[in-house]
Amino acid sequence: MQEIKYEVSRTGISPQDTQNGGVQGDHRVAALVFKMDEGLWGELGNGLPDGHTVCYRVEVTDGSGGFYASELLTPDSTNKTVTFPIPREVSRAGGVAQFFLIISDVDEDSRESRTKYTFPARVRFQASAGGTGAAQ
Repeated sequence: MQEIKYEVSRTGISPQDTQNGGVQGDHRVAALVFKMDEGLWGELGNGLPDGHTVCYRVEVTDGSGGFYASELLTPDSTNKTVTFPIPREVSRAGGVAQFFLIISDVDEDSRESRTKYTFPARVRFQASAGGTGAAQ
């Protein structure tokens, strides 16, 4: 699986240019890896009220304007990363998709009390053979 890596801080995301995600319609051949810097990672757990947890998910606008929201994602606390395997629903639209890592402070009733959105991670999906929208 191809990994497309992004560095995330309180002030931005890098790289900012559009990355190659492969052929549209390929199923889970690429994953985004969001690595948080020390400042952001440390800030996320500071001042959490009792019973609150930090949750991660990804929201996407695909190349044709569609919307996709992931399930909750489990961070790798050793590497300070969150990995999101790109599903076929996102890549099959082709074009450029925008991915936003969402970091939320969630209470025991699953209500978000503090939410941070990253700057967009942009990934281009190439047209498939014959323009079918599915890998051949």
